[in-house]
Amino acid sequence: MSSSLTPLPGNQVPLNFWSRRSAVFGRQYMVASSQPLATHAGVKILERGGNAADAAVAVAAALNVTEPGSCGIGGDMFCLFFNAKDGTVKAINGSGHSPQALTLDLVRKSHPDGPHMPYDSPLAITVPGAVAGWADTVARFGSGKFSLGDLLAPAIDLAVNGYPVSAVMADQWADSQEDLLTASPNGAEMLLRDPVTSEPRAPREGEIMRLPNLANTLRMIAARGPAGFYTGPVAEAIVEVVQSLGGVMTLGDLAMHRSAFTDPISIDYAGHRLWECAPNGQGLVALIALSILDRAHVLGLMPERMEDQLAAHFRAHPDQPNVPSKYTHYLIQALRFAFADAQAWITDPAVLPPEETIATLLSPAVLDVRARQLVADSPNLDPTPLVYPPGGAPRFSSDTVYFCVGDAEGNACSFIFSNYRGFGTAVVPKGVGCTLQNRGVNFDLDATSINVVAPHKRPYHTIIPAMITTPGHRAQLIAAFGVQGGFNQPQGHVQVFLQYLAGKMTGLKDAQGALDAPRLCLQPEEVVEEDGGKKKVAPVDVEDGMLTGDQLAKLRAKGHVLRKVTGQARSVFGRGQWAGRLHDVRGVATGWLGASDGRADGCAFGW
Repeated sequence: MSSSLTPLPGNQVPLNFWSRRSAVFGRQYMVASSQPLATHAGVKILERGGNAADAAVAVAAALNVTEPGSCGIGGDMFCLFFNAKDGTVKAINGSGHSPQALTLDLVRKSHPDGPHMPYDSPLAITVPGAVAGWADTVARFGSGKFSLGDLLAPAIDLAVNGYPVSAVMADQWADSQEDLLTASPNGAEMLLRDPVTSEPRAPREGEIMRLPNLANTLRMIAARGPAGFYTGPVAEAIVEVVQSLGGVMTLGDLAMHRSAFTDPISIDYAGHRLWECAPNGQGLVALIALSILDRAHVLGLMPERMEDQLAAHFRAHPDQPNVPSKYTHYLIQALRFAFADAQAWITDPAVLPPEETIATLLSPAVLDVRARQLVADSPNLDPTPLVYPPGGAPRFSSDTVYFCVGDAEGNACSFIFSNYRGFGTAVVPKGVGCTLQNRGVNFDLDATSINVVAPHKRPYHTIIPAMITTPGHRAQLIAAFGVQGGFNQPQGHVQVFLQYLAGKMTGLKDAQGALDAPRLCLQPEEVVEEDGGKKKVAPVDVEDGMLTGDQLAKLRAKGHVLRKVTGQARSVFGRGQWAGRLHDVRGVATGWLGASDGRADGCAFGW
């Protein structure tokens, strides 16, 4: 049996209750998402003979209803699909373009200052790619047993008959209530009418929420496919509200939208192959960070591999969630270098082919330099890119849903879906039942940047699904997984992956423990007041429990700016899901292991 496959546990994984829940096991299938009702929607499709792609679209639509403050038909999607028959991984890029009339000069007239458009700018609204992405997921990877309408039916039922609002979503809704009421004239459509005052407000935890306008839109999509969204009354409502607020989207922009079918990118690390979507997504950041860490070990600069450092710590402290300080130092540095290099290159693949980006940034020449910088005792708090793309300069320095599905045939779908920043712009097209995303915020407003805003262009994108397989031809699936949450996502992928490897090596932690383990998140550079003056700092948010007081002091003495994060603010570390394959001692697949991040309202369910 290949050492990278996940065997059935020979011994009980210790029940360390800093991990809030147990992994879930299933013989036939697994669904893991941030909303139990959405997980159930996927389960219903699998029970009727659907495959992972079919179920994924049902989950996505149900999440649109139950978690509209994270995702919706006004947003974008990406997915990876593992085909068990031939051992291949394929990708769909369901991100939308900027309007044809959007130029840097036009944006600068409204926003003369700053490196990016504001989050609430109508000019930041890009064409929503999610609906086309759903249809293409079913057409490319589905079983052929279900129409798009069949897969949207559970979501339509939830939208019509209502559902009890979960705790995390209620909190997000309350935070966005004022934005929804002020961003456009139609915001009350996304709120609850108070039964006493009849005033629109955010639904509270446990209250029944109905979204009849969204149900009607989903019915149109069910009847007409993507044309029910990108043309006709829905498209007209989108254009009307965008233009009324000063945006430039047209019916033509919507009608011309198409998904992109791309080859995913991957690296081999510790006997595993980690897959990400190609740019314009930021999955490359995770691959660069891991490649730097791997290269440092290969060159003899870091004698003990990262997962070995973690494994030794687990054995010495099996009842503690914290990680070694040296491991943390290397992790922060690798991620910082990866962001610095990747953000100078990531853009619309039509502008710069991903193959050129990957060949450059994962080249031994670049990785060797970064590996030597990695082991420096003092942190590099503001690294610059080692190399620039042709004609490019560095970039100036979320809410999303991620879920995964595995089916009885061994196929898996890793799927991510987002409005960007909560309800996106919070702009509501009249009668449509969704808000519109603000992905244009991630364009640069620097004419020398390769990611500069331009007509009909896809921006740098934060949402990234991931997958792990065995290396080589005709791969075997290890897991579909991901961690949502803006620029945290590649950071989450690296940390969960390393936690999983160390847990498997020691038998002391499973995938649920890897998801629940405390994480860190690098934040953008900011200016702080210090000693009567101003100073630039590059803060790192550290989740409560990840480092002891002594470890925090040691890393701060090196120069790291660390901020301890507790409570609801832990949402900055994202919310992950996992659907992993189980194998017996012969390497024969026997079922699924599912895990769902304790930072969310969701669950994994298998049978």
